[in-house]
Amino acid sequence: MEEKQIRLAAAWIYRNKHVGYWTFPALLAQFQPDGYVQSLRLSENEAFMIFQALEDKSFLKKIDGEFLDINGAKLQKYRLNWDKVSEFREFASLGRLERHLPESVYSFLKRWEKALIACAIIIATAFVQSVVEELGSALGAWISSLIPK
Repeated sequence: MEEKQIRLAAAWIYRNKHVGYWTFPALLAQFQPDGYVQSLRLSENEAFMIFQALEDKSFLKKIDGEFLDINGAKLQKYRLNWDKVSEFREFASLGRLERHLPESVYSFLKRWEKALIACAIIIATAFVQSVVEELGSALGAWISSLIPK
């Protein structure tokens, strides 16, 4: 199992950390319609190994005595170890902004992303329009000074 796969799966778990618990099928494409999970293309064995690796690193903890019964198979439930959440965040393969911004700021930016982009475009357009207007005025004054009266 590659470290990169573990980090990518850890990123998905981190982004969905407010779920009450996980079992390894959460990382399987057939149980999870999430496009990110679909792109991981993990086998059952790989998903199980990822949960084991995250437990070994103390990022996930088993919920003692709690299992999820799927078609007669009892699957161990895990939860996030909140004592190590900052270390988990560093470990997970998150984007640069997500890693370095406080979580509240990042979630605000993600929630208002389209509105912020629209505002930035309006401000940039106003700036460019102002610069072009000034350049046009200066160019017009220069050209008119070249024309004899």
